[in-house]
Amino acid sequence: LVMQYIEYLYKYLTPVISVIIAIVTMRFTHNDNQSSVARERLEKVYHPLFVAIEPFLYKNVSYETVQPFLTAYYEAEASHLLLINPSLSRCIHVLSKDPDCFERDKYGNCLWFDICDIVSNDYDKLCKRAFLPVRNIHYRLCYKQYRTKMKMLLNTLLINLPSIIFIGLFLALLHPYLLLCLFLLLFCLLLRAWAEDMK
Repeated sequence: LVMQYIEYLYKYLTPVISVIIAIVTMRFTHNDNQSSVARERLEKVYHPLFVAIEPFLYKNVSYETVQPFLTAYYEAEASHLLLINPSLSRCIHVLSKDPDCFERDKYGNCLWFDICDIVSNDYDKLCKRAFLPVRNIHYRLCYKQYRTKMKMLLNTLLINLPSIIFIGLFLALLHPYLLLCLFLLLFCLLLRAWAEDMK
């Protein structure tokens, strides 16, 4: 009976282990490819763009003020167009045709803030994929690098979603109440940010 049980285990466990190894190998290969592309996009396009835009990120500026950023963008576009987010390209070209797009509407939206969102989010995602340091919440709060605190927290949660899922599963294995505490904490954090934005 024991030998039969071992035989069944071997028969069914071997394919399962093979599939798991194949999935893990594919995942690591995919991550390595993503990492090299992310690093290339950072080095050639997004790091120079972020350095140029950071002093003006989510600030009330004029067309003349952001000329260094626009110059850096057009230099990057001339040699590395394929590495640039098409949404960023579209926004920059609209901005160049209509320099009055810096005015905010009654909801606080303007084209300049859309450009800031795209550059900021793409930069953080690429840093994470390239295994480079990402701006933390404290840094972004200190230098007011956010459109609203709520959006900043949601984007931060989205970027760190795999880690949050892993931690959630780990806490669920320890005790379901710990997982509930994690979700309550995240909910309170978002609620507080939303309340501050509404002031």
